[in-house]
Amino acid sequence: MRARIVETAYDLFRERGYAATSMADIAGALGVTPAYVYKFFASKLAVCEAVCARTTGQVSEAVLTLARSDKPAEARLRALHSTILKEAVGIYFAERRLHDMVGEALQHQWESIDLHKAQLLEAARIIVTDGIAEGAFDPTLDPGEAAMAVFYSMVPFAHPNVLEHTLHTDLAANARIVAELLVRGLRRLAAAQVTD
Repeated sequence: MRARIVETAYDLFRERGYAATSMADIAGALGVTPAYVYKFFASKLAVCEAVCARTTGQVSEAVLTLARSDKPAEARLRALHSTILKEAVGIYFAERRLHDMVGEALQHQWESIDLHKAQLLEAARIIVTDGIAEGAFDPTLDPGEAAMAVFYSMVPFAHPNVLEHTLHTDLAANARIVAELLVRGLRRLAAAQVTD
């Protein structure tokens, strides 16, 4: 039932916007009473959190799937920014009302945003750790610091409010440039050691 509530709320939020959708609207669409919905979610904010987690989770899932794939780490890192850009633009801008909800979540630091950030950081950590293990990235790197650098490099391609102000630029080209610079930076010392 929790899943049904989230899916129904997701559809209503897409159609009307989260601010214009009440718990009574969600209950009505499900054919139940608002009191029944409150058995599963203590407040509308709790429903919004769940819908936000579902929305941002689509982006996180694509990025984690890439990070966990069996491609070489360099190839995964080269595809990382393009992947997150495609998913973020596809969700946040094809579905403007969801964009507004995620913007609200970012502004008020909802738990679903913290989860999303943790998942993106985990994807970066996987790629960096695998790259070091493969010998593709500099073995003297601090994996935690390198993963954090990769995470922050994703922000311009993942944050809906930043994207809103950069959609007029060639974001796909920018994503490729950033990814290539990261690959070169992470392997720079390793390559230099080989030539010494």
